[in-house]
Amino acid sequence: MRGLDVAIGDDMLACLDALRWAKSDLYQLVSEGAKRVEAVIEAWGLKWPDA
Repeated sequence: MRGLDVAIGDDMLACLDALRWAKSDLYQLVSEGAKRVEAVIEAWGLKWPDA
């Protein structure tokens, strides 16, 4: 991250900090994140836990 523009590095750290303190979920930070997570779950044959 040292080679990045300061503003970009600050944005990256803000995202990492939000994930660290559970203020955001990764799927919310990625374009079509929920859809992509669901695709991985299906591809890996995982089952969503029953509530």
